Amino acid sequence: MVGVSNKKILSNFEALSKTGVNICVRIPLIPGFTDDDENIRDIAEFVHETNPKAEIELLNYNPLAANKFDTLNETYLVGKDTQRLSEQQMDAKRKIVSEIMEA
Repeated sequence: MVGVSNKKILSNFEALSKTGVNICVRIPLIPGFTDDDENIRDIAEFVHETNPKAEIELLNYNPLAANKFDTLNETYLVGKDTQRLSEQQMDAKRKIVSEIMEA
């Protein structure tokens, strides 16, 4: 859900990290919502500081998600003409993550 506090998510990640299990953080990149470099950098820094062994996987936007919202009669906040990030854009986002996680 966009626009709500993430305190519970951060707290759960911290608690899970203390258990020593392998963690993969998956970040959906939704253009105009979650794909800006600052957001990606902030998440990667938090993950690295909390659990440097965790993996981060960036998930490109899936334009088929709009159909799912229609089926559920839910409001779709992303424009229906929103496109996936290009492979070059995805590579640039992955570079941000790898620079932080490999530091």
